[in-house]
Amino acid sequence: MTACGEGSGEGGEGSGEGGGGSITVNSTNGTLTISEIPTEYNGKWLYAVGLVDEYFLIAAQNVTSSSIQCAPISNGTATLKVWKETEVSENEVSLDNYNGSDQNVEFFISVFNKQTLTQAEAEAASSGEEMPDFIVGFGAAEVDFTSGDGSGTFNDFFEE
Repeated sequence: MTACGEGSGEGGEGSGEGGGGSITVNSTNGTLTISEIPTEYNGKWLYAVGLVDEYFLIAAQNVTSSSIQCAPISNGTATLKVWKETEVSENEVSLDNYNGSDQNVEFFISVFNKQTLTQAEAEAASSGEEMPDFIVGFGAAEVDFTSGDGSGTFNDFFEE
């Protein structure tokens, strides 16, 4: 995500101040189901980031101002909540309810060997500079949404 937060959030809601700015997390009804995830990722966790025009979509099991709870992968499937990221100011972002009907949204997917990431770990995982040892895989999915609900199939970046 674009901001780091230190603070508290109950049930995915809250705001925090941190190194890069602040983040406010609101509840969401948006959902994303990723299927056809390789069997070697069963028992691991994932989160995903998609880009729609001028904003990002964040997909995870839960998000607070200080951490991301990744979604469990079971039987080749993961179901996530989806938030729309809105830049409130240069140093503040808000994660809001996503209920859009965007089509062909490309999601970048990260697979982890741990369920909960701090905002700093999530930023390190998506920076592309150095791969942290808690990342076990990457993939992508093209997703079509209808009223905030979407689904897509996993495409492994390392598959030959």
